[in-house]
Amino acid sequence: MAVGGGRSVAVKTLRGAPVLGDLLREHFAGCAVVLAAGEVDAPLVAVDGDGWRVTTAGAARRLATADLLAELRRPRPFAAPG
Repeated sequence: MAVGGGRSVAVKTLRGAPVLGDLLREHFAGCAVVLAAGEVDAPLVAVDGDGWRVTTAGAARRLATADLLAELRRPRPFAAPG
């Protein structure tokens, strides 16, 4: 563990590969958005002209910026209705 300048860093041993959901829940609680680089099992959001293309496991759809922000404010963004 390292502490100083208003920050602390702790390292812990993992058994097996890290699980993205666990890392997000433990280290990013309260964050509205977390950006991840590389291959992750999450919706892909990419610029598409003057809007955004959101690709999930089921399909891709195009959203205007206001619609994307409204979707991200939902408890389970990009989840199928129902």
